[in-house]
Amino acid sequence: MSSPEALALLDLIQSHRITAVIYVAAQLGIADRLSDGPKSLDDLADATGANRAALARLLTTLRTIGICGPGGGDRYALTETGATLAGDAQSSCKAWAIFEGQMLSKSWNGLLETVMSGKTAAQLQGFDNSFDLMARVPENVRIFNAAMTSMTRLVTADVLRPTILAGFRTSWMSAADRAS
Repeated sequence: MSSPEALALLDLIQSHRITAVIYVAAQLGIADRLSDGPKSLDDLADATGANRAALARLLTTLRTIGICGPGGGDRYALTETGATLAGDAQSSCKAWAIFEGQMLSKSWNGLLETVMSGKTAAQLQGFDNSFDLMARVPENVRIFNAAMTSMTRLVTADVLRPTILAGFRTSWMSAADRAS
């Protein structure tokens, strides 16, 4: 009989694959292409230029992890979670998925060397910091900026909410109420 602890650890060990799948979906614009309704495998293969059989495996995985769902017949549709992978979604995570999959995952691959040497991934490549390393490739700067903009939009309301509420509360409460 399988150990639940071992199975949980296997899920964690293999989780990098989920990031890779979401990254590829973001790069291919799968959510963007499905945002106006379900599409067939053939429609998606034609639109992305991807190999049909390989794309079918990717879409099966996207269904398994909850990004896509059945769209009727042989069609694929977005789930609510998958809709946030579209670039024009209000809470879009597309830029972050591309940043994570294209840039951050490479840094994490060198974690053992970082732990052994005490140097950052950038230092191991001969740079003082990650920003100097990133600046070598203008496309990386664009990806980074898009990811940071995306993340800022995603969390700003939650970050500001306590500040706004605290300011509102102190503006109408009496001094005695504020002291309690």
